[in-house]
Amino acid sequence: MKKIAIFLLTCLFACSQNETLHEDSSIENAQVKNPEEEAIPVEKPLPQKVEEPEYDTWTLAKVDGSRLVFKEGPVFDTELYQLEYIGQVDIDSKAPFLIFSGRHCDECDANISIYFHSPRNGYLNVSYGENRYLYPGKERDYETDTLLYEAKAFYGEVFKGVSGIVWFQKTLMEDNSLQNSVYLAKIVGDKVVAEELKDFDNRLKEAIILNKAGKNKEIKGREYTSEP
Repeated sequence: MKKIAIFLLTCLFACSQNETLHEDSSIENAQVKNPEEEAIPVEKPLPQKVEEPEYDTWTLAKVDGSRLVFKEGPVFDTELYQLEYIGQVDIDSKAPFLIFSGRHCDECDANISIYFHSPRNGYLNVSYGENRYLYPGKERDYETDTLLYEAKAFYGEVFKGVSGIVWFQKTLMEDNSLQNSVYLAKIVGDKVVAEELKDFDNRLKEAIILNKAGKNKEIKGREYTSEP
């Protein structure tokens, strides 16, 4: 009888231990979680593209030192001294091609020059006389007062289907004769491309006809002396 009683107690104890182990295992399994399964996907906002503002018109408000300030908001710093605004050539919805004058240095002997540039192309290098054009009018020798250069210039649609600035020039040669030439800075896409043209008289007639039709404007000439 004692053996039977001991056997029964042993069985009861073993069953009790198995149930306890099973419960502990269930609790442990319930507490362990897979982080990948539990992670809730969070949608991140897509980065927004920052676009440069576009303006339908560029109307000059004022010249502020070396800066051209427009009523619509844009400001273009030319980094020039004695800056003057002349006009613009507008060909599309982007920033127009601006025409302005000035000199790249302060209190120096450099002449006032013409500049032709669009803010769509960013910064304009004007240091050491870069990217400048001759001012129309009359240039005389600073010592002898001899006429060295004479020119008329138009901007806008200067020839049929061609927009930019054109100079009709007369330049003093070594034999004291004046040589005619046509210099064109035309807009091609987003750039300004310069070239020399022939047929001075007919080109001038075409530009004047377009000028009278309101297609272009003449840049008022000025008289100045040559640089020392």
